[in-house]
Amino acid sequence: MEKNKKENKIILFTTLGIIGAIIIVLGVTYAYWRLTKEQTGVNVVNSACLNVTMENQLNDINLPKAYPISDSDGLQLEPFIFTVKNNCEEYADYTISLEMLTVTDLNSDFVKIALNEVDSEKNPQKLSSYDEYEDLKLEDTVEGRTITSGKLEPNGEKSYELRIWLDGDVEVTDDTMNKTYKSKVVIESTIGEEPKRSDEVCNEKPDSIDCQLLKKDDENEEPQLMYDDTDDKNLRYVGASPNNYIDIGDKDSDGNPILWRIIGVMKNVYNAETSSEEDLIKIIRADSIGSYSWDTSASGVNDGHGVNEWSQADIMKLLNPESVYTKDGEIGNSLYWNNESGRCYSGYNNTNIACDFTSSGISEEARNKLAKVRWNTGTFATKDNSEWTASATYQAERGDIDGKQYCTNQGGGKYCNDEIERATKWDGYIGLINPSDFGYAVGKSVRTTCLAKSMYDYKNDGCYEADWLTPSSYEWTLNPVPSSSSANLVFLLVPSGYLNGDNNTGGVQVVRPVGFLKPSTTISDALGTPENPFVAP
Repeated sequence: MEKNKKENKIILFTTLGIIGAIIIVLGVTYAYWRLTKEQTGVNVVNSACLNVTMENQLNDINLPKAYPISDSDGLQLEPFIFTVKNNCEEYADYTISLEMLTVTDLNSDFVKIALNEVDSEKNPQKLSSYDEYEDLKLEDTVEGRTITSGKLEPNGEKSYELRIWLDGDVEVTDDTMNKTYKSKVVIESTIGEEPKRSDEVCNEKPDSIDCQLLKKDDENEEPQLMYDDTDDKNLRYVGASPNNYIDIGDKDSDGNPILWRIIGVMKNVYNAETSSEEDLIKIIRADSIGSYSWDTSASGVNDGHGVNEWSQADIMKLLNPESVYTKDGEIGNSLYWNNESGRCYSGYNNTNIACDFTSSGISEEARNKLAKVRWNTGTFATKDNSEWTASATYQAERGDIDGKQYCTNQGGGKYCNDEIERATKWDGYIGLINPSDFGYAVGKSVRTTCLAKSMYDYKNDGCYEADWLTPSSYEWTLNPVPSSSSANLVFLLVPSGYLNGDNNTGGVQVVRPVGFLKPSTTISDALGTPENPFVAP
């Protein structure tokens, strides 16, 4: 590729000039400049692959006022417009420069330019503020300044507007009187490589968390990060085993790190602490904290099978601080959050067992990095598993249908008689995985096929084998399942690779905490493997 780059380097140029003079009239000094242009038409330079064209499409540059002008006036000048075209089947890298001819004796510090893509924002700068280079491309030039660079896709093109004027702050001194400025526009192009996704994102948002993660993903042989097809365009880790391990400072009682994994960068997450929507990293603990009931109840409430309302669920109270819920008894309250031992619910009819999180609960350092966010706990209108595509589930999670809304035997049925107030939003620190997270984690090779089908059918076409969120044991999710006869069902991830909806909350299944890192979080330079995880300082 390096050989091709050298062989296909091409240069185009056109000449622009400003002649300076000082005229004294009635004791008032002012500068008079006239802009001249020496381009004679369209310059076309061909090479083995590249055919980049620069064309003056509109009028010559002219100065309507015979004195230095302000930036606002300079931006109103008629621009010199040219188009850079790539007429080959490979990417082209290019730079646009100005080279000053030997007749120039006006310092570039006195010259203002504005070069921008057509109809985009204009940003005037002193010519002297651009990087100077010594390897001049043309003969009879004394100074070169690179004013922009870019990349063209195969058969792509970009049009630019160039305006040049004398800085309005120029004073009449020996440095400015009777001076000449004359330059040539130079375009240099070489065969380039397909742009990395991080380049595209980082050029627009260099400080974004997307940029940080995509830069690391560019080092992988195959992309492990994909944007989903939702309106939010979340950036997610996909595939069977992506390098997405992260150390957030969570440690066991011996000081050993407890690793988490990055689900992705979720967009437009409501941060309850800042009352604003933000892009936040969503993480899930790499290992479970044990198996417990999602919720359970006395035998007279939903037949002892629990209630599918997250905002008051037993497992929610186990994971979160007491500041986000109302206490109801003493069992399980904030034991994981506070690194304590006690008793946890583990079965129907309020069955409970001894549990100990003194070595497996979340550490103080780690919980201080979690944001308090608004979780989406909505569900579908019907229990039709053919509808459970990742995209439909994502929308249902954000809807206003709760887990009891369509239970028809609310008046006296033993599985639907709870009196718990329902909600489809909840503000807190730690939740569980949303079913749609499982759906969108499917890998690239079968991604299109799998995203078009129900997650209930992920056991076919290699979907669950290409999905790193496929559990090794039955694992709880956050969202309820609608039913006409039960108000105690929630979605469950099944180790044989699909989403199941016939699960009473009182059952005992694996729990893996999920959280969102605060917006100030940065990611250290690492491989993201268990041996060399990312670190959130």
